[in-house]
This record gives sequence, C-alpha cells and structure tokens, in this order.
Amino acid sequence: MASTAAETVIELSGPVDLGAVLAPLRPGGAADPCLRRTGNAWWRATPTPSGPATVQLRPKGTSRVAVRAWGPGAGDAVDDAPTLLGAHDDGAALWVSGNDTVRALARRRPGLRLCASRAVFAALVAAVLGQKVQGRRAA
Repeated sequence: MASTAAETVIELSGPVDLGAVLAPLRPGGAADPCLRRTGNAWWRATPTPSGPATVQLRPKGTSRVAVRAWGPGAGDAVDDAPTLLGAHDDGAALWVSGNDTVRALARRRPGLRLCASRAVFAALVAAVLGQKVQGRRAA
C-alpha cells in the first residue's frame, strides 16, 4: 500500500500555544505515546475515518502552524487540523464574558485555544482506562 502525505499552513486569528492547546489530548501526560514533542514540533498518531495518520504540527511564528501528515488518513488529519488547533474559537467572547475569572485567564494565556478532535473513541478509551488503572500504569 502506498503511503500518502498531505500538508498545509494554518493561519490563526491570534497567538497559539501548541503545548497548551494539545494538552487535553495527552491523558497519559508525557508518557502518552500518541502525542510527543520533539524540539518545537508536536507529533500525533490518530485514527481518522480514512485510516490512521501521523501528524506533525510545527509553529511558524506566533499565529501560524505548519501541519504535515502521513498515512491513509493524512488528508482527513490535515482537513481537521484547524478544528484541532481551535481556529474556530471566538476569543473575543472571552474578553466580554461577564466572568472575571474567565477574563483573567484569557489575559494570562493568550495562546490557549480549545482543541477538538474526531478521535472520540481513542479519548474515551484513555479516560476509562485512566479511571480503572491507577497512575502511570493507565498511560
């Protein structure tokens, strides 16, 4: 089977902190084998509707991210990358929030965005195992 690859650069409306954005996808913490950081790049292994994909996310400045993916699901992974990176977040809504704590957090963490992933089953398995098995064994 021939390997496929896809890539794009995503322009976000403001700064992005990849570590903070991707943290929810790392239920096993640094021991999680599906999400790793090497240098300034993040690598993610993920299932997609078209098959598995390996994704590299690399910051390009403060508000751009280069996305490269390999495997049968490479196209899906690149298509889903804006949602994964929180590109559709409305950061302005945080600033006008009636909640002082939310406004303070938005001020302190301007690069934080809310990620979303279609890999729901993988997230559920990690969450269930994390509740059934203690500590690092769950990862």
